[in-house]
Amino acid sequence: MSCMKIRKCMKNLSNSFHLFQDWIRLQPVNIPKEKLKRRNGCLFGTKALKCSGEYDEYAFQRSCGYKRPFQKEMEYRHEEQIGYLSVTKPVRWGTRQFFSGPNAADELLFCSDKTRRILGSVWKGLEFWPVKKYASQGQIKDLYQLYFAETLPMEAITNKPIISCPKCGKAMIRIPNPVQKLVLDKNYLKDQTHVYKTGDVLTEQKRGYHTSSFNIVSQEFYQYCERYGMNRSMVYEPVKML
Repeated sequence: MSCMKIRKCMKNLSNSFHLFQDWIRLQPVNIPKEKLKRRNGCLFGTKALKCSGEYDEYAFQRSCGYKRPFQKEMEYRHEEQIGYLSVTKPVRWGTRQFFSGPNAADELLFCSDKTRRILGSVWKGLEFWPVKKYASQGQIKDLYQLYFAETLPMEAITNKPIISCPKCGKAMIRIPNPVQKLVLDKNYLKDQTHVYKTGDVLTEQKRGYHTSSFNIVSQEFYQYCERYGMNRSMVYEPVKML
């Protein structure tokens, strides 16, 4: 999906604690392995683009609509995925391709059936959701969405302010400069087999705009994927722990 479509369903379909966020789209970063090894976790995304999708109004529960200046389309500050996503064509995976996003390092992450089987049931909080054909709504073979089901509380992010949505009062984390590293309170994290996502994170200067979440995996997850040669095209960003 295009980034604009994915922001609607999130408007055309987008690993050791990981970040997929707006600044990565502009500046993809591969962190040296030796630097990752010094961290307990990372923010994680992919530079591979193989999915093309369409907006499905039933896939997301949206609230707090707004319009940007000079823009006709309505956007929504909060979007929670409640259903399966749809894509317009199947994915042809290469022999060394394991993950994909709809847009270089967007929030959504997809994988092949081979990847699903390799990751298996090792990682708590990681689910593999089927992806549908947009026209027939039948399940697409060899394509799954990696869904991060466990959400960290807002208080787990220690170096960013918690603010309130001006419309509904929902708590959000504001990151005025998204290039800055996240700092997480390790007391909110379980063992290395868990993966997480953050709550609503606002990465733009104006608190009225769209929020996203960061997917977070452990250092053990990174090493596991490295062992199986699965980190090609992936983007990892270290997260500091306190």
